[in-house]
Amino acid sequence: MGSATKHSEDTPLLGSINHNDERIGRLQMSGPTSSDIIDTKQGAPQEEQDDLRSTIASVAGNVLELYDFAIYGYFSDIIGYNFFPPSNDESTAIIESFLVFGGAFFVGLSVGGQLMSSLVFVVEGHERKYWGWYGSFAMTSASIGTFFGNIVGYGMRHIFTFEQLANNGLWRLPFLCGIFVSFSGLYLKHHVKDHKKIEQLINDIAQQQSPLEIAFSKQLRGSLASVTAVVILWAGGFYMLFVWLVILMKDLSETPVPSPFAINAISLFVSMVLLFPFAGWLSDVYGRKLVMTVGASGIALFAPLAMKFVSLGNASLALLSQLFLGICLCCYASPMCAWLVESFPANVRTTACSIGYNTAMALAGGLSPSASTWLVGKYGAMGAGYLLSVFAIISLFGLHLAPKHGVYR
Repeated sequence: MGSATKHSEDTPLLGSINHNDERIGRLQMSGPTSSDIIDTKQGAPQEEQDDLRSTIASVAGNVLELYDFAIYGYFSDIIGYNFFPPSNDESTAIIESFLVFGGAFFVGLSVGGQLMSSLVFVVEGHERKYWGWYGSFAMTSASIGTFFGNIVGYGMRHIFTFEQLANNGLWRLPFLCGIFVSFSGLYLKHHVKDHKKIEQLINDIAQQQSPLEIAFSKQLRGSLASVTAVVILWAGGFYMLFVWLVILMKDLSETPVPSPFAINAISLFVSMVLLFPFAGWLSDVYGRKLVMTVGASGIALFAPLAMKFVSLGNASLALLSQLFLGICLCCYASPMCAWLVESFPANVRTTACSIGYNTAMALAGGLSPSASTWLVGKYGAMGAGYLLSVFAIISLFGLHLAPKHGVYR
């Protein structure tokens, strides 16, 4: 397979990157040769089993990591009740609680890399023509974590009253499950081996220049800015639609929507779990940019009206509106996984993707729930919809103004 598009001779940095990417790409795409493995008949089945186990282990961490964030969002009203001074305006405590939620994203900016590391790990192990399909599973695992959080939130609220959860400390129990995220990391550390030749090539390049320095180099600075902008819609959209929207239906609407957790669980499972791999496959067939543009355009145009419908107190209308926005987000975010990996050369891919992704998550993902709550109090549910439309427009600009450097394999 070819390397990334050639640059002029006055850019030796990317020239070196492209040369090594081509070597890495051949290893990733074609697999080991006869000189790499003596007995391919014995080695291949074992290698496939190792790939499957490592893929499952790498995405399992995403399930539990996003479960924690979801649980916090679903119990934000109880957390606000316990940790913030009483207020005549219930939304004020929710805003304060969500601001702490946003602060957790800024903490994650300094320590995070789990999701992008697993995405790069999964995608690079397969042929590029399948990157959309396989890349979708990294994000699907994150959605499964949010889905589990939704189920736990629904179950706890169904079994216990608000007073029991808030006053007896029972709301803390779901957070204890977060300890299981360490198990996937331990498995990867002790039982998964990197491809030795790829690892050696990347280490050789890393000795020449640090990945962080290359990521912020003049040649890749535009790509880094585009990635941050492109992730804005996914970051803000996901937490608005599948974490905060439960609070809108339950606490912020003039007429509360019946069974908000059940509605949210159905929408989340259909759009972010069942259909997510299909949208990734569509991008393998029709191209990333086309599928992403369709999804983002649907949100930009119809998010305010859909948010208004959600807040009317009708369960069926709320479900259909959330499903529509969820499917649009699915069409955007699933191809985005492969698009992110294709935006950078292999030796800086994890570092650069993590910087762009986590920056967008800290800004849009962390602050959108509290901003949405404030907008609903000020302008009604359509105010939150306009915020979602703004996220979509920013991401569309980032997608279509991304540097035309070609696609990195």
